[in-house]
Amino acid sequence: MTASFAPIRPTAVRYLRPGDHIIVPTEGPGAGIRGVITDLQENEAERLITINGEVDAGEGLFYHHASPHEVVNRLILPSDPVPGNEMIMVKGTELWKWIGESMNDPHGSSEQYTIRTFAHISDPETGEPAVEIKMVSQLNPRKILTAHLTPNATIGFAGCR
Repeated sequence: MTASFAPIRPTAVRYLRPGDHIIVPTEGPGAGIRGVITDLQENEAERLITINGEVDAGEGLFYHHASPHEVVNRLILPSDPVPGNEMIMVKGTELWKWIGESMNDPHGSSEQYTIRTFAHISDPETGEPAVEIKMVSQLNPRKILTAHLTPNATIGFAGCR
């Protein structure tokens, strides 16, 4: 029995999950083969995610190195939620994949910021491991906000799949 798939939805690599069916990029513009993701390996130092999987119809295995922002065509199932209705919670240590993404002001104002940098640091007050992100205001590009988060802090991003 073969699964019936709905249309293709362009999806940033950082939002993919094992089990997703994708069009695996191959040589040439617009070229690709259908496969299913079996594993995602993250390399924070190089800012890359490796997609591992199986080509449909048992034709072999594939892997693809991609930046978190790279868009891959994901096949959506009829049971998938309507676009924009999902939310993903991201740990502080994983925010490197969201550099360039918009987020709300952590202090609660209505201002939107774009994440520009990510670094592992020691908290200046406690010496405990922490994460530092620097964000630029979308209203005033000269306004930079620095946030220190615990590694397990979570940030929600809506409408991501």
